[in-house]
Amino acid sequence: MQPPAAARAAGLLQLLERSTGAGGWTLDLASDKLQCTAGLHKLLALPAGLPQTLPELLDLLTPESRAALSVALADCRQSAAPFDLEAQLIAAPGRAQWVRCSGQALQGTAGQVLALQGIIWDLTAHKQSEQASRRVLMQLSTTLASISEAFATLDTQGRFTFVNPATEHLLQRSSAQLLGQAIWHVLGEQYNAQLQPAIEGALQSGKNIEVEVLSLPPQRWLELRAYAFAEGLAVYFHDVTERHQVQAQLELLQTSISRLNDIVLIAEAEPEGKGLRIVFANDAFEKQTGYSQAEVLGRSPDLLQGPLTQKSQINRINQALQHSQPVRVELINYKKNGEQFWMELELVPVDQHDRGPTHWVAVGRDVTARKAADDEIEHLAFYDTLTGLPNRQLLMERLDRALAKPTSVPPRLGALMFIDLDNFKVINDTLGHAKGDLLLQQAAARLQACVRRSDTVARLGGDEFVVMLEDLSPKVDLALRKTRVVSHKILHALAEPYDLDGLSYRGTCSIGITQFGEQSVSLGSVLKQADLAMYQAKAAGRNAACFFDPAMQALASANAALTTELRNALHDQQFVLHYQPQVGRNDRMIGVEALLRWQRADRLVMPDEFIAQAEESGLILPLGAWVLETACAQLAKWGKDAATAHLSIAVNVSARQFQ
Repeated sequence: MQPPAAARAAGLLQLLERSTGAGGWTLDLASDKLQCTAGLHKLLALPAGLPQTLPELLDLLTPESRAALSVALADCRQSAAPFDLEAQLIAAPGRAQWVRCSGQALQGTAGQVLALQGIIWDLTAHKQSEQASRRVLMQLSTTLASISEAFATLDTQGRFTFVNPATEHLLQRSSAQLLGQAIWHVLGEQYNAQLQPAIEGALQSGKNIEVEVLSLPPQRWLELRAYAFAEGLAVYFHDVTERHQVQAQLELLQTSISRLNDIVLIAEAEPEGKGLRIVFANDAFEKQTGYSQAEVLGRSPDLLQGPLTQKSQINRINQALQHSQPVRVELINYKKNGEQFWMELELVPVDQHDRGPTHWVAVGRDVTARKAADDEIEHLAFYDTLTGLPNRQLLMERLDRALAKPTSVPPRLGALMFIDLDNFKVINDTLGHAKGDLLLQQAAARLQACVRRSDTVARLGGDEFVVMLEDLSPKVDLALRKTRVVSHKILHALAEPYDLDGLSYRGTCSIGITQFGEQSVSLGSVLKQADLAMYQAKAAGRNAACFFDPAMQALASANAALTTELRNALHDQQFVLHYQPQVGRNDRMIGVEALLRWQRADRLVMPDEFIAQAEESGLILPLGAWVLETACAQLAKWGKDAATAHLSIAVNVSARQFQ
């Protein structure tokens, strides 16, 4: 037997109230009597029997909720309009705080409203969760908005769902312009074709990505770091424009440096002054040295040094490294194949953040050709082109240095030799200058073979050579013996046969020697002494060596004075001709011999006192010309007189003048 319908309805209502935590009420409008279910009493934590009227029920609500529900109930009573709203209860122990109130009107057959009924649900837990979510959302929004780094979120379609102020500032767009827009549209698809596939791939795979993009004007390089989450992607934006510019500049600089013709090395200073370590080498370095970059990175620049690298220049570099000063040097380096070359090198320290040099930049260029040209210029300036010996200028410099050396105790003596090849002019005149040049070259080689490497053999010009011996000995007698030994070697060497391109020739030389170093003496005096000694050797018959004697200097001074007087006598017409008769057969005078006399103010000077010096000084030529001119004038004068017209004049002519 089934329970009555009323009992079934009541049971169903109790089941619903238990399962939903709700409670119901009914208001009979005719009696204004309010009936509440057990579930409502439990929900509102009210004793049984209360509330009995609608006002008592409404008094449980806060004023705002009471006013809203009163309006809804009035509309329902008047027009049978259903209602559904949320209300807040006045706090009480065990009572719900938030409820949902739904109600409707019960109408008669004529449509009149007979009663009101409603259901109340407990919304406290839901409202608390909603408030907590709202608080979290507000806190999250505040936190994200306060992040100094640009941050945004994207939905599963790549559209902006949140942007913080830093993102608005970076992209120069408001949130209203960004929200709902696809990120690739905002940043510019024409610049970033790879951005959309990257974002979509991250959304599909759930993997984090990092990409760099070029944004729309104002164009900036942006680094995007996207992190996947349930609703899409969280994206951090970072402006890397400056880094890109620096990188572009570095790439341009590196490309430029790599293509420079000059060698460029960058070396890192190792800690505790342990030296340098190469961290960069350009293409010119590899081309010039033969070392690839891979072979030198991490190694010391010392790998370019070798046996002939100048220690003085290396010391200058080390001093510069110790004092963090730039330095410029020229030194010999070595290629990978062992070939040496000259490098002009400039080292500059790089001081980062005032912490002292952390790196050194070395710029070098190959100056081998220039050094060779400099050497050639120096050789042309200081060396004889025919023999390769030092010339007069270099000899003077070396002799000047030798004479200016600080005197040791006791001083070490040296010697200077003037060497003249005997009868060399005959070779040039008879065999030609080519043979004469061969003779000079072979004589130069023989002279070098007779002395030490530290001695100097020079050619003054023509057939005149000079040998300078230094540091012979502090003892005069020992230095003298060593000098004699060298002079004898030279006399013997230069007397050996010469092969002049198939022609055998024997020659000799005359050597004049003077010593120096014992007393202070001028360069000019030393040269004059050796020259005088050489002429003494020639006067002694040639093929001889003579040491300078102070008497030579006295004679030379007298000869120089006599030469000056002869020159003045020619100018002042102090010479006269005397005529000595020449008698023929029958004691008849047939002519005269012209006799030259020098009529000085104090006396009449005979030819034997001045003719030799006139020959030596070359004044014999103008003097002989005067004699001939004067004799001819006298002969013309005699020709006008019948008594003397038959006379002739004999004149002695110098061999030099005759030639």
